[in-house]
Amino acid sequence: MLDNILPLVKKPIRYTGGEYNITIKTDASVRIGIVFPEVYEIGMSNLGIKIIYHLFNQIDGIQCERIFAPWPDFGDKLKNTKTALYGLETKRPVGDFDLVGFSLQSELCYTTVLYILELAHIPLRSASRDTDHPILLAGGPATLNPTPLSSVFDAFVIGDGEDVVPRIAHILKTFPKEKKGERLREIAKLSGVWVPHIHGHDTIIKKYVVSHLNEDTIPTPAILPICDITHDRLAIEVMRGCSWGCRFCQAGYTNRPLRIRPHTEIVKAVDRGVRQTGWEEISLLSFSILDYPALLNLIRKLNEILRKRMISISLPAMRGEFFSENLAVLLKEIKKTGLTFAPEAGSEQLRCRLNKSFSNDTLINSINTAYRLGWKQVKLYFMIGLPFEKDKDVEEINTLIQNILQAYPKGSIKLSVNPFIPKPHTPFESAEFASIDELYDKIERIKREKKRRTEVKYQTPEGAFIEAFLSKADEKIFPVIESVYRQGGRFEEWREGFDFSRWRSAFDRTGIDPHHYLKTKDNYPWDFIDIGVKKDFLKEEFNRAQKQLTTENCYYADCTHCGACDG
Repeated sequence: MLDNILPLVKKPIRYTGGEYNITIKTDASVRIGIVFPEVYEIGMSNLGIKIIYHLFNQIDGIQCERIFAPWPDFGDKLKNTKTALYGLETKRPVGDFDLVGFSLQSELCYTTVLYILELAHIPLRSASRDTDHPILLAGGPATLNPTPLSSVFDAFVIGDGEDVVPRIAHILKTFPKEKKGERLREIAKLSGVWVPHIHGHDTIIKKYVVSHLNEDTIPTPAILPICDITHDRLAIEVMRGCSWGCRFCQAGYTNRPLRIRPHTEIVKAVDRGVRQTGWEEISLLSFSILDYPALLNLIRKLNEILRKRMISISLPAMRGEFFSENLAVLLKEIKKTGLTFAPEAGSEQLRCRLNKSFSNDTLINSINTAYRLGWKQVKLYFMIGLPFEKDKDVEEINTLIQNILQAYPKGSIKLSVNPFIPKPHTPFESAEFASIDELYDKIERIKREKKRRTEVKYQTPEGAFIEAFLSKADEKIFPVIESVYRQGGRFEEWREGFDFSRWRSAFDRTGIDPHHYLKTKDNYPWDFIDIGVKKDFLKEEFNRAQKQLTTENCYYADCTHCGACDG
């Protein structure tokens, strides 16, 4: 059937599989699917699913396969021909697997989750499934408030998944598929796992934390994508966690404590990875890359390996105050890659409230260093609608951009301007979400002042509103998600996929008021999830933001006693 369908869709190569370095086992007794609810190009850019795929396939008797969301043209063909969605490795129908795990990176992927399940011929609600259906498990950042999809998934992994993998594999190998109840009862005993129908909301689920970044978790050999992907490079995680404590940043609090991969492991992984793949770029992944110990020495060692192959090094977004000329020289030694800075706010006063206190002059000097050493363009991240934000703070964004361009007349800037979204487990989790009209007004003020050498992109305020609603919602709102899906909702993270009118219709049909969930409250649906950071610490950080006080980075200063480690 696939041979008849594939010639009729765009980019059929997304659905063929057969890449170099995939794993196919003929003797596997347990089959697991790993789903990234996005198209192939985005899913294959995600390091997390590559790690889980690698770990499962290292275990005897386990076959792990990848599953991505089909673009609507292929999805419609599957539905019209009653062909079930399948794993890329063996083309086995997803519904035949023992367990199917989803990586939920954003709340806006929820409708796409339902789309994938229907294409796989799997009932949406766990109560409607039986032993013939696979166990559905979810992990990833969006599961830090797992309640909105608690009627869909059988289990959620909260926190790091590497150590959970072999334990789940052991359970699946011990109990056959028809013993689904026994499998779930055993999975419910694992640290960091929430099984809604067993634990309910009264059991505190403590986030699972791996103590160190094990060399065995580096995906080896890396799968070579079969077509161009969004981030087409070899990615190596050099640190996990962040101790800066930016008060809006969910990842900065939920991924504590900071764990650092040794130089020797990184150099070994890069050397092996470039020999096995042929990628022309490597990326050193971390939430705060410039904090990596002796980063300059690491890059010098990597350049020795990469120089003869003309492979460049790219870094993720940086704060702005620690970018140095020495670092710039090393990064451009082979080939220049893009540079991104994340000031988040235009004024130093608001940045101080965010606990991101560096001066505009420091940022301008960092960018000028890049321009002077040959970069023609940089990218800057800003947020609008932040707590404590005043009109003058938005104007300061325009002033800062103008000062950067005046300092170096040949440079250009890409601006990414996104509405602030209050996220669970942060000091700003109880902050108000700005109105859609207010956000559009601020975006227009930035766009009006746009200079000839700037480009402005932004998340729509409507999309941010729905993401904020889903971030703070509970299990009662699932009918809204299902209603949006039934109206054609999928790929909500894409501009062409998001339709606010569907959500308005769903709110009307269900009688659910989204603004109810965006109000400040004393208790939240995710309070039974323990991320390690104490609730009192988060509240105190909000109080310090009100007073425009900063909290020092415990990596460089004394322990702040947040609760995430034994300090």
